[in-house]
Amino acid sequence: MFALAVGELIDQGVTGQELIVGGSFGNVGGLGGLGNLIAISGDGNGGLLGNALGGGVSGGGNVVKALAFYEPPAAPDPDGAGMQMAPPDEPLGLYVGGSFTTAGTGGGAVNNVNNIARFGIIDPSVMPATLAWEGLGTTGYSGGALGIAGIDEVLAIQAYQPPAAGGGMQPAPRLYVGGRTGGTNGFLNFWDPTATAGNAWTVSASGGTGPVFAMDVWTPPTSINPQMNQFLVIGGGTNAAGYLRVSLGGATNSFLPAVDGAIRDIVVRVDDEPGFASDTQQLFIGGTFTTVTNFNGDMLQANGVARFDGDFPQIGGGDWNTLGGGVTNLSPGAAAPVGVFALADFNDNIPGVWDRMERASSRVSIRVNPTADAFFQAVVTVYDSNLNVVYTNQTLSTQQDTPNAGAFDPTAPDDAFINISPPTELGAAPSFNVWGGEVYYIEVTGAGTGRYTVEVITDAVPPEAMDNGDGAYQNEIGAYFEQPDGTTPDPMALSTPILLDPNRAVRANEITIDADGHAHSFRNPTDPNNPSAYTTQTFDLSPGGFDRLELSDLPVIDRVGDTDLYKFRAPATGYAEIRIATFGINMGWQEIITDNVNQTSDRLSRAKTINSPLDSALRIFNNDFEQIGYNNDNLASAGFLSTYFVDGQADGPMGPDQIDFDPDNRTFRHRDARIIIPVTAGQSYFIQVESGQLLTFLNPDAAVSTLVDWRHAIGAYDLVLGMTPSLNGIDDHSNGSASATPVLITDATGDGQVNGIIDDVITGVFQNPDDRDVFSYIAPNRGQTIFRVIPQGANNQLRTNIQIFDAANGAIVAQTAVGPGQTAQLVTFPEQGDQYYIVINGDAGSEGAYRLTVDGQGIIDDHASERNWAGATPLLLVPFFGTATANGVIENPDDQDVFKYTAETYETASVKVDSLDVTLDPFVQVYEVSSDLDDSTMGNPVLLQISFNNDGPNDGVDSVATFSTTPGRTYYIVVSGLDLNVDRGRYQVQVKVSPTDDHPNFSDFPLGTTLALTFDSLTQMGMNTPVNGNIEKNIDNDMFRFTAPANGLATVTIATPDSLFAPAVRIFDQTGVEIVALTDGTNGSVMVTIPSITLNQQYYIQVLPGTTGVNETDDTGTYTVKVVTEPVDDHPDDGEFAMIVSPRDVITLSSVNGVGTKTGILVPDGDTDLFRFTTLAGGSTLIRVTTTGSSLSPRIRIFNAAFSVIATGTGDGDTAQQTITAGAAGETYYVLVEKAPGATGAQAVGNYQLSVSGQIPGGGGGGGGGGPDDHANAGEFNSATVITLNSRTGYGQGTGIINFIGDTDLFKFTALNSGPVQVQITVPAGGLVDGQVKIYNQSQVLIASNAAGLPGSTAALSFNATLGQMYFVLVEPVGSSTGSYDVRLDTQPLNYFLYYPEGFASKRIDEFVPIVNPNSFTVTYSLYARYETGANPDVPIWTGSVAPNSRSGVTVTTRKNFAGALVRPNTPYSLELRADGPLSATFSHYDFNVSVGESFTRDTSTTWTFANFTKDPAEFRDFLVFYNPAATTANVTITLYYENGFTTSFSQSIESNRRSGVNINNDGRVPQNGRFGVKVESDQPIVAAQSSYNLLNGGGDGTLGDSDGGSIEGVTSSVSTGGGVSGRLAILNSGTEAATVTVTASYSRVDIPDLTRVIVVQPGRTFSQSLAQFGLTNGEVAGLRYTSNNPVTMSVIQYQNGDGDGTVTATRAATKWQFGDAFMNPRRAGITYIEDLTFFNPGSSTLDITVTFIFRNSAPSQSTTISVSAGDFAFVSVDQQPIILGLTNSQPFSISVSGATPFVAFFTHYDRFLNGGWTALGSPVGLENDLSSI
Repeated sequence: MFALAVGELIDQGVTGQELIVGGSFGNVGGLGGLGNLIAISGDGNGGLLGNALGGGVSGGGNVVKALAFYEPPAAPDPDGAGMQMAPPDEPLGLYVGGSFTTAGTGGGAVNNVNNIARFGIIDPSVMPATLAWEGLGTTGYSGGALGIAGIDEVLAIQAYQPPAAGGGMQPAPRLYVGGRTGGTNGFLNFWDPTATAGNAWTVSASGGTGPVFAMDVWTPPTSINPQMNQFLVIGGGTNAAGYLRVSLGGATNSFLPAVDGAIRDIVVRVDDEPGFASDTQQLFIGGTFTTVTNFNGDMLQANGVARFDGDFPQIGGGDWNTLGGGVTNLSPGAAAPVGVFALADFNDNIPGVWDRMERASSRVSIRVNPTADAFFQAVVTVYDSNLNVVYTNQTLSTQQDTPNAGAFDPTAPDDAFINISPPTELGAAPSFNVWGGEVYYIEVTGAGTGRYTVEVITDAVPPEAMDNGDGAYQNEIGAYFEQPDGTTPDPMALSTPILLDPNRAVRANEITIDADGHAHSFRNPTDPNNPSAYTTQTFDLSPGGFDRLELSDLPVIDRVGDTDLYKFRAPATGYAEIRIATFGINMGWQEIITDNVNQTSDRLSRAKTINSPLDSALRIFNNDFEQIGYNNDNLASAGFLSTYFVDGQADGPMGPDQIDFDPDNRTFRHRDARIIIPVTAGQSYFIQVESGQLLTFLNPDAAVSTLVDWRHAIGAYDLVLGMTPSLNGIDDHSNGSASATPVLITDATGDGQVNGIIDDVITGVFQNPDDRDVFSYIAPNRGQTIFRVIPQGANNQLRTNIQIFDAANGAIVAQTAVGPGQTAQLVTFPEQGDQYYIVINGDAGSEGAYRLTVDGQGIIDDHASERNWAGATPLLLVPFFGTATANGVIENPDDQDVFKYTAETYETASVKVDSLDVTLDPFVQVYEVSSDLDDSTMGNPVLLQISFNNDGPNDGVDSVATFSTTPGRTYYIVVSGLDLNVDRGRYQVQVKVSPTDDHPNFSDFPLGTTLALTFDSLTQMGMNTPVNGNIEKNIDNDMFRFTAPANGLATVTIATPDSLFAPAVRIFDQTGVEIVALTDGTNGSVMVTIPSITLNQQYYIQVLPGTTGVNETDDTGTYTVKVVTEPVDDHPDDGEFAMIVSPRDVITLSSVNGVGTKTGILVPDGDTDLFRFTTLAGGSTLIRVTTTGSSLSPRIRIFNAAFSVIATGTGDGDTAQQTITAGAAGETYYVLVEKAPGATGAQAVGNYQLSVSGQIPGGGGGGGGGGPDDHANAGEFNSATVITLNSRTGYGQGTGIINFIGDTDLFKFTALNSGPVQVQITVPAGGLVDGQVKIYNQSQVLIASNAAGLPGSTAALSFNATLGQMYFVLVEPVGSSTGSYDVRLDTQPLNYFLYYPEGFASKRIDEFVPIVNPNSFTVTYSLYARYETGANPDVPIWTGSVAPNSRSGVTVTTRKNFAGALVRPNTPYSLELRADGPLSATFSHYDFNVSVGESFTRDTSTTWTFANFTKDPAEFRDFLVFYNPAATTANVTITLYYENGFTTSFSQSIESNRRSGVNINNDGRVPQNGRFGVKVESDQPIVAAQSSYNLLNGGGDGTLGDSDGGSIEGVTSSVSTGGGVSGRLAILNSGTEAATVTVTASYSRVDIPDLTRVIVVQPGRTFSQSLAQFGLTNGEVAGLRYTSNNPVTMSVIQYQNGDGDGTVTATRAATKWQFGDAFMNPRRAGITYIEDLTFFNPGSSTLDITVTFIFRNSAPSQSTTISVSAGDFAFVSVDQQPIILGLTNSQPFSISVSGATPFVAFFTHYDRFLNGGWTALGSPVGLENDLSSI
């Protein structure tokens, strides 16, 4: 469209004036055949009038460039005066100019019109009047010529009547026509219809160089133009120079000394309103110029527009002026000429009132109003979005009773904002400038205290009279125009894709895509240097005669319900990326102010870079108006602010194939919507921009719709588009980054793909001889991302070359090249928001189709983000504890998680956020929902921040905020990182209030108040003292739990003696399964029976309101709970031979010592228990019953296989025994245990232990009496049995039997080295020997003895031995006891050996071996690496010494100094430490961004077991590793036991002094994915360990196996779950019988009772479950211990602090343990460095443990003492010990712990700086004792 004109031509007097549009088009809105012209009705409906202009014009250039309405004067009578009729007087007509040859169509066509024609009524005398075309010059007086021949185009038409010359007659009005001829020249002709002869077109020279572009008629001021002559003003020129000339109808005169570009339009502003008379008309010019030169020679920077004020220069007055800074915004990529092409004036001629577009904007009014009880002087400071102070104002009044602060009259014009004085009657103090769509911050400060309200008044958008989507809003003072609206979603179906209203689609603002495939919403495609006015404000005429027009060039979402609609047409098939920008966006604003009285005006332009608060959303519709995309929050952003190259505009010249890494980038936030869609060339797409709060606002649920985040509901924005450009149709993807194809990624999966073709085009008009394709990828989440280029189609010879560049700095992230047809793959590890350029090419000129796939990390946010308050995660209060807890993850920087908590009472609450990763420094904010008015029913809900905190007490990173609560009010808690560009990680958030419940609820399961049952040993019944409870609310329920004291049944009674409460009860087992359904009470009580309870199993009782009973109306009240348990028979009774069940009733004799045992209980009085055993060999067999711990007086009867009694045994009241002689192996006998005859009361019931001691094959055994003696007796030194000592460990063991009363056994050994020796005598479970030990030296002199022993041993002592000396060990019974025993020795070897079977060195690995020497002498050591492959030299990699009581160590390899590694790189190895004294060492290995750590071991074994292996390539990297320190090859069998019962075995060999192993994921011998246990069996003693890396949880761990192959009792280190900790318990039963395993959790908090679980693990299976499933209380620390009827292996691994820690359970205790690797920075203790000790005391009395901290370089050691209760755990925070906190600097150290009796010690170490951690069982010093023996 090139020309507009307004006039009344069609349906005159009916529809009013029409708008005539001329240009170059054939159809508009479906109307065709228009011929470059269309009329739009002026009836108010704006309808198209179709072909009402006679078919328009055609031919020539086929374009209309100029339009004018003109009524010519009457033509002269051709024959003079007389009777003959004169030519008719032509009425007003439409004169059309341009480049065309024909006017009209069909029979009405006029040919050869030569670029100008008239359309209108030809002869008004003919009725009805008809409209028709005619050429100019067709009258008889014109000589028959038509139009203006020989020109290029008509560009301007102006009617003008010259003044009379020399007192003569004024000429008739003429029609002046100007334009272009000869390509760059101009012409000016005029048409005089009054001419009586010749051609009516007269040449009138323009006087300037270049085309005539514009003309107007101007009347200068009367002061210098007393004749009031009108002048014809002519403008034109070239891009280099322009001209402006004036004429009175004859010659033209220059009116502008110089202008450096063409003048393209001229406007004369006329003010003819009554009451505002003016004799001045202002002359405005616009064009492609930048400067104008004034009459005084001054050059002005006009930038496309200028205004003339005053007189003619010929008489000394007047000059040219600029309009502000002119028009300076040059759209990127726009081609010259650039400037102003159109000007217009507007005046509605309504006097005395503000005109539209004339009234000044209202000033912002801000008022601070203190409440009546407040007294303070307020100061208001206003900051803009850049945090610049834009306004400060103190109190308005000095009166003490009105200390209000703020700004004055909101309706007064702002004289600081304009350049002319405002009307004086409206004058006021200036306010400050505000920009629509920008956020402002109000700070209230001042002296004093008190509450206050803040009131803000500013302009609002007028209400829309009719919701038609046109973006126009009018009221009585003016109008506001914005973007056309889109479609509003249906509030009842917010989640359903919507359809775009087609009636609104036609109004969409179309965005033009540039050649690079880019566009911005602020670009004006027809004038890139002049931004589009996306919002326009108009005002009515001011009383003072001012006009005002305001324009803004950035669109604004000005209401939460506002939607803006755009349209674009895809230039090529591919992808379009559509983004919203709200940070650092450039906003331009212009105002035009005119003083209609003084005839002065001013144009002011302002620009500002602002930050908008808008939370945006995007909807995309296709050409069928269907929604094809929606996005609210953008994940493709890194941190709070992210900068990306999006607009295709590079800094400086660059070729089309260049990868630009320094472009004009844009900054985005997560709340800036972004969407990528596939597009098809030529198709139209609609973009709807809306508020991200719109769906919340529209939600029909008032509880949701009130949670609009008004902080981000509205604001300005920039719409940024980038898409696949056309590329001349020869390329599918750009060769350079400026138009890189965006890769569409699915956020939830992180995956995406795009197809492409490498096609080298070397011939044709457009060539692309070296095709390459460039893609842009932005990571939605951090983590491993795999890029693959997969050739497509058969015989594809593409040799892919792929490079990935970091868009931020141009660095190559990864690259590879592959052979023909091969898939290329690259792996990267981006952070969220990282942008890559992916460049794909074909090497060696290869071509072909391919598919680029991206396999990345998807993200699903665990909690709603800030701004989505309605999606806040509820924090549910645990009334019993007064806590509401949840775990969360700040998955990436700028993630903000929202929780909500509803208060129950008035109190002070606290919220704490504990960081669980070193990468997160948390920040917490608390909000409450308030109202913006005192009357909340009238105001809008607003979120007020009432508390926040960064770092809590003790300078830690954890955050604690306190706030006051009101019952029923909901508080919103926002958790984020302190640095929104950096922080990420796991956390726990907990709200803490006063506890309100007397007992836990069911939702707190497995918590429950413990009912302590008193066990009656006579009746074997358990019961508790009734416990009180109270159901405070009818929604309350209370949980209790008890542990079954025996197998049997239980009765639960709920009574209500003091209330009318009608209770109900439910019973659950320990896993939460309901075993007794809801049972209602009647008349205030309820009783239920649990038909079967299991020993040590926990049971839960839930008390809750029930159905109201008779006369019971209350559903709240007090009650009591009582439990009574009754026994069941544990073994068959007398005569029930057929009821015997294995293994319950079968005694299995040991093949080592012939002993077997069983336990039982006789209850009630008269109970008997029947057992069976089978002999291993003939001979004496002793059957014995002991009743330790009970008053039972027993008797036994022995039956043969025929069920006949063959013997009866009685005793001394506590013991009964009988010896029988078995005939041979395999004979079956039965034993009946019963009360002794006459026993009553306590002597008739009780616990007992039954033991059978028989013979073993080859002689020996426990039968006693008559059997051969197995060892020499006291004094027989020459015959003493030799105990052989292990040369590497110094350990030795002998086994014997006290065969008969008075028997003694004598052993001897020779000391391998000088030093301490420990000796213990231990007996098997159920063993009867109570012995003592005596030590004799080589001279047979007694030097030591002991009979007291330690827990786990019947006798124990230590002494110092001398190298090479012989010593004798004498075992004697105490009293008449007989039976088997073990004698155990721990001596000093000549050389000390420690092993760890794992090790590996590469550029990504750090590996250390910390070493501790607890001795009083220096120890020298050598460290060996034993390689799996290649050379294996027996040469130490390091030799050193450790000073007494010091810590030292070896750095094996580091990433920083990989070249200095002590080991061969990339070759697995084991580590062996040899020393001349006892040391302890730790393996510390950092890999996969995590670590594994474990103590070196001195143990070697032929059997190792592990409970928790996993094969899962997607999540785990598990390795089974071995070291063979033996001198011969070890042959190993590995058996796998899966959870599902599947078992498989395979074998391999390990060479002497070699490392070996199994890569679980990559070894085909591991056939199934899943969890499994492992048993390793070897024919040589080896060392075996597990290295595990969990890629999902980000944790690693190293664990030695169980060298006993399983045990019946064990303990773990501290465990926890929740609060960012996750863990797993695993149990392996590699035996042939089911194992019943009782696992008990003992908490560090004494107010939480133990948790017990009974788990049955079937033979040949592994059992595992998470610690949460196990039932650990969330966030609480506990220790685990287990007992089992058959040996099992148990392990626990847990993930926390960014790593993992785990170890196999300890099955042995020692009196001393050591830990080599500890480190602490006292300033970061408990924050960056977290270290804990876990102790377990298996003894029967409290144990004091001495903890000694050993430092480097023989620095003095320091000790502290920890007391551990009997049978309990102790958890010690090493990082909080005063000794550690008192360190002056960071120090590595070691720890030694010791006690008087055996105990277990674990050490947990987390280093958040190095992102590593582990748990290790200590290195024991001296002999260990099985926990099962203590």
